[in-house]
Amino acid sequence: MGLMILFPTQPSPRSHSAPPVKKTGLQAALLETLVDLVDRSWGGCRSLHSNEAFLAQARHILSSVEELTIAQDGSTMVGEDAGSPALESKSLQSRLAEQRQQHAREMSEVTAELHRARKELNDLRQHLDTSLEENSGLKSLLFSMKKEVKNADAAATLNLQITGKFVW
Repeated sequence: MGLMILFPTQPSPRSHSAPPVKKTGLQAALLETLVDLVDRSWGGCRSLHSNEAFLAQARHILSSVEELTIAQDGSTMVGEDAGSPALESKSLQSRLAEQRQQHAREMSEVTAELHRARKELNDLRQHLDTSLEENSGLKSLLFSMKKEVKNADAAATLNLQITGKFVW
């Protein structure tokens, strides 16, 4: 048996005993759209059952109604779970505290590593200064030794020249 939609023109007496349902503007618009679709497509008894264009448009409207109902149910459930935001807040605060502690530990480790790196850099600078001073001293010593060798060679050459003159 197919889907049968009845649109009563007057409310039934039983509908007064049920609590009134709030109609939103969107619900009213969807209902109006569905009624207009029926009015445009109606061709007599059971004419809508085989009208594919009507059925496609009706399905679309009904899916919009379902989405609206789900959204309204979701917003109602949010109101019912008033304690849930407090639990979520506590959970988030707990996670935040854990993350802060982890961050503090990591910062402490990074600070200690930075301190070690700075000490090592300072030690290397001192070693470099010592090596540069030693290098400078060795260069000076090399220069003076070269000078002595040059002077010694000059003196030996002069001595040979002098002794060579007397030998003749």
